[in-house]
Amino acid sequence: MTSRERVIRTLKFENPDRVPVLHRIKPGYFRIHPREIRELRERYPSDILQSEKTHTWFTFYSEGKLFTKPGELNKDEWGCTWATTTDDYLGQVVDWPLKSWEDYRSYSMPDPRHGSEGIAEMAAVRRSDRRRHYMLVWIGSIFHTHTYLRGAENALIDVAEQRPEFFSLLDMLLEFLLRRIGILSDHDLDGIFISDDWGSQQALMIDPDQWRRIFKPLYTRLAEAIHDRGFFAHYHTCGYTLPILGDLIDCGFDEINPQVPLMDKTELARIFAGRTCIRPDLERQGVLIHGTPLEVEAHVRGTFDALKSPGGGYTGHIPVEMNVPPANVEAMMRTYSELTFQ
Repeated sequence: MTSRERVIRTLKFENPDRVPVLHRIKPGYFRIHPREIRELRERYPSDILQSEKTHTWFTFYSEGKLFTKPGELNKDEWGCTWATTTDDYLGQVVDWPLKSWEDYRSYSMPDPRHGSEGIAEMAAVRRSDRRRHYMLVWIGSIFHTHTYLRGAENALIDVAEQRPEFFSLLDMLLEFLLRRIGILSDHDLDGIFISDDWGSQQALMIDPDQWRRIFKPLYTRLAEAIHDRGFFAHYHTCGYTLPILGDLIDCGFDEINPQVPLMDKTELARIFAGRTCIRPDLERQGVLIHGTPLEVEAHVRGTFDALKSPGGGYTGHIPVEMNVPPANVEAMMRTYSELTFQ
């Protein structure tokens, strides 16, 4: 069974030979532990193709703007200014173009084709891979981009005030992502990925009913557009998102990647069981950093046992932050390689 077949069978609950895995390795890890991480990737490869530029799924990017350099300000295609203290992370927006709705009157959406260098890399890797692995492409966000354009405080005020300009901006962000889906329809890939972090560590950031009324229809449109082009629809969201996970399944996403350690696994299992694939995040703030390899193995197996469904519906997520010891990375990868749905 090829890696691509393994992932697709998992998404469709069709009895793959084992649990497929996706590596999520921070770029800085290749600088801190270059030999160890490359050996581990070769021994326990990802079933989902990886970009050598970003070391994770493929996306739209421009070569010169993959990462902001420490102390350097970088303006993106949306007009948002980014800063960071390390070149291992994207950083945060420190200046946004839509400080008031007056600024929106003259604002224009960037070209959705911006960042086509990343898609060219994807196409080249796909050709050399000969469809042996699953090809996943990230196209962007709605709520995140909204907060980048307006600033986090303004963005939350927008949700509360619900001015016409707010809904117009959301329509523009939806159109941007729909056009990117259209661009990708001419490429040989398997899944399209959307992300928005909706939770703090304790609760959803906005009222669930407001979320359902404002944002759920947007995600439903995106999932439908992805399916219309013959692709699988994937979604990521961090934080405590239990109140809306069932809604995200209703939107039509084939796989959801939630921050599982913040939520009750019994309730998660009830929500996901047999309905859609879960790719659970592991305890990146605790056991992966501070635990022993045996504790990491127990954590991986325990999460799988709590959330697996008969015949599939579970993708292994391997998050590697800079402070995870190589021995714990190996324990995580090795344990996932041994898991089956039988």
